[in-house]
Amino acid sequence: MPDRLEKIERVRVLMLSRDASGLDSNSATAERWRLLRDAGVELDIVVISVVATARTEPGITVTGTGGSNVFVRLRSMYRLALAQAPLADVITAQDPMELGLIAFCVARQVRKKYEVQDHGGFFDGQPADEPLWFLRSCLARWVARRANQIRTVSPKSLERLRESGLNNAAYLLPVAAQMRFLSVERDPDPELCITVSRLIPVKRVDLLLRAFVIVRRTRPAARLVVVGDGPSRDSLVVLAARLGLSSCVEFVGAGDPAPWLARASVFALLSAHEGWGVAAVEAALAGVSVVMSDTGCARWLEARGRATVVGSRSPQDIAQALLASFGTTGMPGLFEGAIGQKETANAQVASWRQLQADQVRILVCTQAVDADDPLFGFFISWLAEAAAQYDRLTVLALRVGRYELPANVRVLPLRPRVSRSRALVIWNLLRYSWRERFGYESVYVRGDAQYVVLAGWLWHVLGKRIVFWYAHYSARSWWVAVASRLASINVTSVRAAGYGPHALPIGQAIETRQFPEIHQHEHAQATALVFGRVSPVKRIPWILEELARVAPECARHVMIVGRPTNAEEGAKLRQHVDQLGAHWEDRDVLSEDAPALYQTVDVYLNATPGSLDKTIVEAMLTGLVVVASTPGFGEMLPPDLRWLNPTDADFGTAAARAMNLSQSERRLIASTLRVIAMELHGQSGQIGRLRRIFLTGHL
Repeated sequence: MPDRLEKIERVRVLMLSRDASGLDSNSATAERWRLLRDAGVELDIVVISVVATARTEPGITVTGTGGSNVFVRLRSMYRLALAQAPLADVITAQDPMELGLIAFCVARQVRKKYEVQDHGGFFDGQPADEPLWFLRSCLARWVARRANQIRTVSPKSLERLRESGLNNAAYLLPVAAQMRFLSVERDPDPELCITVSRLIPVKRVDLLLRAFVIVRRTRPAARLVVVGDGPSRDSLVVLAARLGLSSCVEFVGAGDPAPWLARASVFALLSAHEGWGVAAVEAALAGVSVVMSDTGCARWLEARGRATVVGSRSPQDIAQALLASFGTTGMPGLFEGAIGQKETANAQVASWRQLQADQVRILVCTQAVDADDPLFGFFISWLAEAAAQYDRLTVLALRVGRYELPANVRVLPLRPRVSRSRALVIWNLLRYSWRERFGYESVYVRGDAQYVVLAGWLWHVLGKRIVFWYAHYSARSWWVAVASRLASINVTSVRAAGYGPHALPIGQAIETRQFPEIHQHEHAQATALVFGRVSPVKRIPWILEELARVAPECARHVMIVGRPTNAEEGAKLRQHVDQLGAHWEDRDVLSEDAPALYQTVDVYLNATPGSLDKTIVEAMLTGLVVVASTPGFGEMLPPDLRWLNPTDADFGTAAARAMNLSQSERRLIASTLRVIAMELHGQSGQIGRLRRIFLTGHL
């Protein structure tokens, strides 16, 4: 179980249980549930029961399913659980089989985290005394692979679960022992051996009887008391008589074992399979020498000097271990690792708190992870910040180059750098989505609608939440239309840039730490910057034309930085630059070099329609006066600055006005724009908003 545990409010837990005795408020099960409540949870419990009934007490609601057969009862449990699940923080099933499957189905529908509990050591690799065990064990493994958390009471099960790759999901929490056995007043009879168990075949009381025949040859006065009841009792009584043990073996039925532990010299538990075997722990607490088969807590007790483990099924070997223990005195008292019911309840609630804590594991699909990429180099910083706020990121990228990221970020290329195969990209997208399915709960696709269209069906089958970022409302296609429908949630930078009315605005995600210096506007004559790819959508020649139409002298103080997308665009811009006297630097600018570029100018001009270009926000963070025509920019501005978001008809006028502001006016406007950008478009803030969306489905 992970170490990190944040202080959070009371956890509401939906528990699926087979223990119908909990419907009785006076039962031991009901008392255990109260300990869980007192440790800090509210419990909604659905119990498999013949009669449909319910009871309520502060912090606990127990509902019995009712039903004439097991199938009806399981169906009723599913319906009751589905009705109560929306209010729960965590769902837990008290077996990993049928109840675990119900928990999986319900959790998937309401998008909650769920836990399965293994009280029987079902994952230890040994056959269990369960009907249809092979089929049900396959179901248990299937359910466990999909659970957010697995509690097991068995050290062997924990080992096997971790060997199967579920290191983070599985943890050990043994069955609680009753600490009252520490206070048993011992008056041991050196000839008395006892066993405490349910009388069923898996407990192998018959093997103990056969071993006792051999014990009696050496110790004729030895006696055996069997505490417990069950369907095998009559056959065991007959076997004891046939073995000639009627005079020295007593079947006392179910009851409190404390009086017998006070007198016993040896405690024997020879089960073929145990999840834990709490009766042996309680015998050790009382100071009775324990002889136990190699199952459940046997090796755990042996490591603490509290048990003799018999690995053989031979009655002769078992008899030798029993004879060696007769007349000896155990070590009464508490020992390392033995915890009571209250401590177990606290540990269980702590695990639920941990499960409910805000843990985010996402699959990210993007164009490139490459610090040297002039368009997507900024995403390295985004991933690094997300790694600090999220638990795990698996990144699928079309192009992978130079990067340095924290250990909880794993980058997988969708194709080799030398390849151009689209089929390989699709194959790897589906292959990695399936292979890594246990390492993420949500998918974040940034801008590339094709990823959602190609793999969205698989992510839905796997029960993943798909969050699709799209912020180019003027560049839509059928890919975007289909992707927005397949996505669980659509997000965008600003409302005007989103696809459809339901896209959630989460900001542009600019690394604000890259812009620590605020431009001081020391020049009396303002200079303007146009920055980005020289392409038709950027409308750079048009910006020069509009500015020159209103104020020809201002056009001579415009600097353009960016490479043309083709020769035609380059030639067109060169003609305008030469004609109007502007300055053009035909080069790319890496994201880490952009802040220094912004510091050289006073005004930033942008006429890109549709989305809120990230360069707009970067210029705001630097402390420039920004004039931009996109409606998304206008959404952010206070009424007195709306002139900075002109229509096309007024763009030249607004640009000239900005360039003719006094130094003090520029400083005042620039400081306001910087505050707006920090609040709405900082990278850390966007990642935090996405975190809430991944966890809750809304902002």
